[in-house]
Amino acid sequence: MRWDDKQHLIRVFWADAIGRKNYASFGDVVSFDTTFSMNEYCMVFAPFTGVDNSKSCVTFAAALLYKEDTESFVWLFEAFRAAMSDCDPTCIITDQDPAMKIAIERVFDSSRTRHRLCMWHIMKKVPEKSSVTVFGAKHTELEEFDEVWNSILEKYDLMNNTWLQHMFQIRDDWIPSYYRNMPMSGVMRTTSRSESENNFFGHFTTPHCNGLSKTQAVQTVISVQKLKATEKTPLDLEKHASKLYTHTIFYEFQNELLAACFNCGLHSMIPDENIQIVTLIDHKRNSKIHTVRHHLENNSAECTCKMYEREGIPCRHILWVMKEKGLKSLPAAYIKTQWTKAAMNMPMFDLGGNLIEDTTNMEAVKKKVGHLWSEIFTCVSMEENNEDCLDDFMKLIDGFKQSLLSRGNLQASGDKGKQMETLLDCP
Repeated sequence: MRWDDKQHLIRVFWADAIGRKNYASFGDVVSFDTTFSMNEYCMVFAPFTGVDNSKSCVTFAAALLYKEDTESFVWLFEAFRAAMSDCDPTCIITDQDPAMKIAIERVFDSSRTRHRLCMWHIMKKVPEKSSVTVFGAKHTELEEFDEVWNSILEKYDLMNNTWLQHMFQIRDDWIPSYYRNMPMSGVMRTTSRSESENNFFGHFTTPHCNGLSKTQAVQTVISVQKLKATEKTPLDLEKHASKLYTHTIFYEFQNELLAACFNCGLHSMIPDENIQIVTLIDHKRNSKIHTVRHHLENNSAECTCKMYEREGIPCRHILWVMKEKGLKSLPAAYIKTQWTKAAMNMPMFDLGGNLIEDTTNMEAVKKKVGHLWSEIFTCVSMEENNEDCLDDFMKLIDGFKQSLLSRGNLQASGDKGKQMETLLDCP
């Protein structure tokens, strides 16, 4: 937490045990957004969002900021790294805020964390800047995107549009075709994940809620976030996947497997001693041709579509090869722990080296203390203009304090900042 020279609260950050555990399991890709409505003190709400093993939004942490400047973002990102044991994400996705960009470059190691721009936000600006619609589908080849982009600009006489020229120059930061090799955990529409999360938070808050109400809403949302799959083929591969993956991921896998069975055809096969090169026609995607390099020794494979590298799920082309080879289970190389039912079973530790599960009781006590502070402040605010009631309340507090002093249980009260940290349940 941070205060200005007038003791006004200007920055708040919090991350509980559940959020830190979610980050330990699913924190490869983080979406950060500040477009949520402000509270009554004009503080912007900024959640750190990710995707769990069911491809649902999960909250890692959240903040309230009075200013959206570089200094505030640097403070916030440093607090986030500290809460997450200095473990950097592979990718952090934001809008085009220049202050955010500077802060990310200062705080995160560029060799470990790649900053990507929100395609969803950019596409919203296109109608304002021009009269056309551009695209950047994840299955679009680089040359194809460049060709179509240039043809659109020529057709609508937009070759001199400064904004579009700039967006084309930085296309590798927001067009999915340019980072197909990067694991994105299924987050292709980038901070639309945060927009979805913000909409979810909106069910628990109003634009006029105070800081305490907002933090209580975050706790509620994190708690809320907290049948047998139907198989469609007789393949053992599908049976294995149904036991392995969460339901959401299994059905995505199933779609690829069905496409392998009914939409992919053999174009050519070149056998070799150790590697088999298989070329397939994808009839459902404009008869595009993709090449799979199948390593015979360990049954691993790489495909030119790069779906596994990007989303962590074997593509239809690799599954076609597995099916033809009669594999009964997915090779270990194609089982991404993040998407499995066991993803949350691994032990997680907090900053003090304690098992996060063991901190549950401590979190419950902190929540109870925060609720008590809330009740005290509510009582005071209800009768703040009634001096007699305030005197009576003060007598009750003094009587209870004397009782604690007589038992030697009262600890020295902290400063205003410490009291607010307890109230807001901050780590």
